Amino acid sequence: MEPAKIKEMVNQYELKSSYGTEPFFNEIKELGEQVLPYFLEAYPKAKRWQQRASFLYRAISYARTSEIAVKLGLLGLFDRSKEVRYRACMLLACSLRKDCLPSLHQALETATGETISDIEAAIDAIESTNHNYFVDREHSGMIKLNC
Repeated sequence: MEPAKIKEMVNQYELKSSYGTEPFFNEIKELGEQVLPYFLEAYPKAKRWQQRASFLYRAISYARTSEIAVKLGLLGLFDRSKEVRYRACMLLACSLRKDCLPSLHQALETATGETISDIEAAIDAIESTNHNYFVDREHSGMIKLNC
């Protein structure tokens, strides 16, 4: 697919539901990991939190295999939207990368509200090497996170 076409799709990509009815949902999904550089390029220009959250959500599947996905997660940690910060924490938890811990601790210093517990859960998941702990905050073993 032509880079110009991918950029056009990425600029219109925004999750509006969980039913796959978003613009270019299937096309972007088919691109797989190769769409991540386009997300990274578009992220700082995205005005709506829904679009930035969409980029992070789609990148979660590549958190363990892609440096670009992790870069997106690190960008999202400091986003003005709590929903975007939540997705960023989830992505970093799925990555299980200990080199993300300093950024998570830095974000924790200025975090407020629900973001504090999201960052703490991401830290716990990484330190415990169990991504499920991001959603299973009581460590019950009953809740699983598909990364």
